[in-house]
Amino acid sequence: MLLIWKRLGFLVPLTWMTLALIFTALDVDKWIPEESAAVLILVLCSATYWFLGLWLKRRDHAHPHLGRHTFFFIPIEYWAPISFAFAVYLYWFPGQ
Repeated sequence: MLLIWKRLGFLVPLTWMTLALIFTALDVDKWIPEESAAVLILVLCSATYWFLGLWLKRRDHAHPHLGRHTFFFIPIEYWAPISFAFAVYLYWFPGQ
């Protein structure tokens, strides 16, 4: 799979993988069902993408010539609703 990002766009998959590893290391499945853990990871990723994207956008406002922080040509802050939509789908249709 070809990963395409600009500037700090690689933080999108890195955030997801880091949270998944933390949840696995903490063995969260003992406390909540596996599907709920996936939903929680996606919701946490959504919040992270939103605030990180807005912070990077505000920080780089003085240097528009550098370009935006994107992953698959989508700015980081727009990955928040995408991730949240996946979380809603997993919540309403678990195990499908």
